[in-house]
Amino acid sequence: MFGNQNKLMKLIPFTIFAILFVCIFVYAYRRGNKSQNNVIAASSKDGVRNNTQDNAYNGLRKQAIEITAGQLGLHLPDNQLTVYGIVMDIGMSQGVATLIAYKTGDASLYLSTGGGIIGGGKYKAVIEAAQLFINAGQEFLKRANKAENTTVATKDTVKFYLLTNRGVYLLVEEIKKFDNNSSIYNSLFADGNLLLTQLRSSGSH
Repeated sequence: MFGNQNKLMKLIPFTIFAILFVCIFVYAYRRGNKSQNNVIAASSKDGVRNNTQDNAYNGLRKQAIEITAGQLGLHLPDNQLTVYGIVMDIGMSQGVATLIAYKTGDASLYLSTGGGIIGGGKYKAVIEAAQLFINAGQEFLKRANKAENTTVATKDTVKFYLLTNRGVYLLVEEIKKFDNNSSIYNSLFADGNLLLTQLRSSGSH
């Protein structure tokens, strides 16, 4: 299990890391680098920008949000509002990175520019980080509002879609507030960063 110290150490540089990771991943993919078995074979025709018409991003993201606890093989108590999944959108000028985690330990990353990482749930570190992220989402559920829609995050915005047994809830924050540590969602964001780090590592195996 990961400690709070590790979480806090990764919190401050998260936005820089996320931007660099997305840029490097997409650039490497476009240059034809050797792909791993768990890298989605999809790419954009128009370079590094948010063009979701040319790849499977929209469909994959929609499926990730609409999947039910039952479809994941989870049995949740009817008398308790329970988070079983989180879909976190990070909106940047290069496009949107969507991090997905479920209570089962499954996790994936989709990029609106094309590409991503799937199958992270095969790795212990990813499973633990995903479940830590879900537990954090449960703690922040009281601050969330019922989602009126599930639109993709816009530039410089982060959206946390909390998937529950009673519908989808939403938290929204500006990226700059994570940069200056002024967000009330800092710890949730840090747990997402930790999962992204572990998922990235699994993608290189």
